[in-house]
Amino acid sequence: MAKRLKSLCNLILIVAIMLSVIAAFSGCDKDDDGSNRIFVMDLSYNPRTLDPQTAACRISRMIIANIFEGLLKTDEQGEIIPAVAQSYSVSANGLEYTFVLRQDVYWSDGREFSGKCTAGDFVYAFERLFCPLLRSPHRADYAAVQSVRDSDDYTLIITLTEASDDFLHLMTLPPSFPANKAFVESTHGRYGLIGASVSGGVAVASNGAFVLREWVYDPWWKYENRIILRRNSSNDNEQSRIYPLGVNLLLDRGDVNQTNAVDLFLQGQSALLVLGEQETSGTDRLSELERAGFEYATSQSAVWGFVFRETGGLETLQRLSAHPVLILPMDSEAQPLLAEVSAVSQQWQEQLSLFCRIEPLTSGEFARRRGEGSYDIAAISMDVRDYQRSQTEPDADEFIPFSFTTEHFFTQKNVEGLSYNSSTGVILFRDAVMGR
Repeated sequence: MAKRLKSLCNLILIVAIMLSVIAAFSGCDKDDDGSNRIFVMDLSYNPRTLDPQTAACRISRMIIANIFEGLLKTDEQGEIIPAVAQSYSVSANGLEYTFVLRQDVYWSDGREFSGKCTAGDFVYAFERLFCPLLRSPHRADYAAVQSVRDSDDYTLIITLTEASDDFLHLMTLPPSFPANKAFVESTHGRYGLIGASVSGGVAVASNGAFVLREWVYDPWWKYENRIILRRNSSNDNEQSRIYPLGVNLLLDRGDVNQTNAVDLFLQGQSALLVLGEQETSGTDRLSELERAGFEYATSQSAVWGFVFRETGGLETLQRLSAHPVLILPMDSEAQPLLAEVSAVSQQWQEQLSLFCRIEPLTSGEFARRRGEGSYDIAAISMDVRDYQRSQTEPDADEFIPFSFTTEHFFTQKNVEGLSYNSSTGVILFRDAVMGR
């Protein structure tokens, strides 16, 4: 009964989406520039949080990049360019960065909450990042930050303990994105989570291109599982236009008549498709898409590897422990890697007499255990760009890679302007248009 109900709900959702697509195209005329469309994308799993300071999975980061904006960002060529900061300067010793912020960036929750994004919002974000109670898995990445202060509403000063070539890149990533203190406190400890506000509001307030209009997820599929983004009209202007009307991110649509995300894309029911290696391995789906005439970009988007609590890696473990504890985050993004981790562990057992005890953990428990040092080995993912950069550092051998994640990025033939960062997997919708 539950399965039939889920199939019926899926069918109703598909019909509704098709009607919205028809409506979007019915208003086209010769002067239509392809804007004001709603883009549909299928997600492979539900993100655990949309809190920039704590989110760790790729889908979370992709959504966060569309609803938040940091001081800086990267373009499609990987170059760092201004975002909320219109300019910045660096002291002669490389320890103090002064950011001058734009004054036309606004917060919105798509309902009643609004306000200007100021330097104080970045100060508060770093306070959250370094708060021990938050247990952010990204805290160590920003260890070089000594202090963050605002000299006025639109001037932010960040002081480092030592010069860092990686600092500007870190300012493009979600953990450094701003947070509005008044809104965060209004969620009563549920910021970034489903049902964050006691008044029935949404999980986050946005200072980016889109606002979170709706987030519904029920593992029993009583409802249509979805994450709905709509244009943040407060940040849409002639100098910084937001082209789409919104983005519908849909979950679990692939159970209707045994279809999946590839079938839905081939049927024109989604605007874009991201295929991971596990979705194409052992199948002919990639060739099927090629035969249908779809071009795509392929990239190695992430590297999975092992890090060690003790310096010295495997050699140290051989001396200290015959049964090391290996922890692995078991969110949907990491689940296909369990077999690979087990295979590597088997090799260590046969060749080094190391008998690992593998402990799959939720992302929250994984972050806690890493923070406390309650492990011997941890399996973590790293963006390809970060991995390449780490190989130039003296302790590069402390990260042992064991798997590269490959992705294939497709768009419908009438879609233009989608920005895809192959090193992070982030897709930006702000400039996307859809022709007839």
